[in-house]
Amino acid sequence: MDPVMQAVIGFATAWAILILAPGLDFIFVLRTSLGDGKKAGVGAALGVALSIGLWGVAAAFGLAKVVAVSHLAFEILKWGGALYLAYLGGMLLLRPRNVLVEDETKVSQELTRDRALPSSFWLWFRRGAVVSLLNPQLGIFDLSAYAHVMPPNLANPVAFCLMLTVLQVVIVLPYHLFVALVANKAAVLLNTPWFVNLLDRLTGLVFLWFAYQLLQAHPPV
Repeated sequence: MDPVMQAVIGFATAWAILILAPGLDFIFVLRTSLGDGKKAGVGAALGVALSIGLWGVAAAFGLAKVVAVSHLAFEILKWGGALYLAYLGGMLLLRPRNVLVEDETKVSQELTRDRALPSSFWLWFRRGAVVSLLNPQLGIFDLSAYAHVMPPNLANPVAFCLMLTVLQVVIVLPYHLFVALVANKAAVLLNTPWFVNLLDRLTGLVFLWFAYQLLQAHPPV
C-alpha cells in the first residue's frame, strides 16, 4: 500500500476512535442541542468543527508549534479556555432552568444576556468555536499526530497536514451533527422541569471539571 494512503487510513481510524469517546466537544454539542434546540446544537457543532480546522491549519504551517514551545502562549490559551468553561459551568449551576427552549428563533435568556445576536445558532456557533479554540491541547495533538504519521521524505508536508486537517473536520462534523439532531429529538420526551434542572446542573459540573483538567495541562517538554 502507498505510504501516504496507509498514513491517512491510520490517522483517520485513530481520530474516529478518539472522537467517539465522550469528551468536552461531544458533551458541549449534546447539552446545547438538548437544552437550546436543534438550531443551537447545529451551531455548536459547526463552531467546534471550525476550531478543529483552524488548529489543524495552524499545525500544518507550524504556528501551533509556538504554543507548544512557548510557555506564555500556552498559559494564556490554557487560562482563557479554563475561565471560559468555568463561566459557562457557573452560569448553568447558578441559573438552571426548568424548561427547555421551545422557540429556537430566540436566544436562551436563562443562559445569556446577549440580545444583539439574531438567533441561538450564532450564539452557540461562537461558543463552540471559542471552547475548542482556547484548548491548546488540540494544537499539540495535531502537531504530534501529524508528525507521527507523516511518511519520511515527503515532498510536500504542508499539503499532507492540510489533507489530515480536512479529514478531521469531515469525520467530526457529521458525527456531532448526528449527536445534535438525535439529542434534539430526545429533548421532546425529556422536557420536564426536574430533568432540565438536573441537566443544567450536571453539565455545569462537567464544564467545571473540564476547566480544572485544562488547568492541569502542561506544554510538552
